[in-house]
Amino acid sequence: MKIFKYLRYVNYICEHYRNLPNKFKSEIVTHCMANVSGSLIASVGESLKHGITRDTLVDILAYTLPRVVPNIILNRREEIIPLILSAIYLHSNSSERDKLLQMLFNLKKRPQEDERQMILAGQ
Repeated sequence: MKIFKYLRYVNYICEHYRNLPNKFKSEIVTHCMANVSGSLIASVGESLKHGITRDTLVDILAYTLPRVVPNIILNRREEIIPLILSAIYLHSNSSERDKLLQMLFNLKKRPQEDERQMILAGQ
């Protein structure tokens, strides 16, 4: 049941925010059958009700990054550093910024000196 809610939501987004060919949409639907939690759909759906603004985008990033980062392979996690830093810089809630900072500094278990500098520089 959750899959169908997600597919309806994706279809709504595709119809109202972006003109995509129907063949492309159907291919996406056939390849993206995933069990998505209702809380994620509700959170993102609520954020997008009134369109995409800077604040809604930052809220979506803050909500989804902690769920996405653990699934990125270890030797590629440094590629998400600029996105995390942008969310930290733009988020208005200090507790959310703290969570994102903690996630940033826990990307690597034992970073080398050059990796530490990359994290601090935000590259």
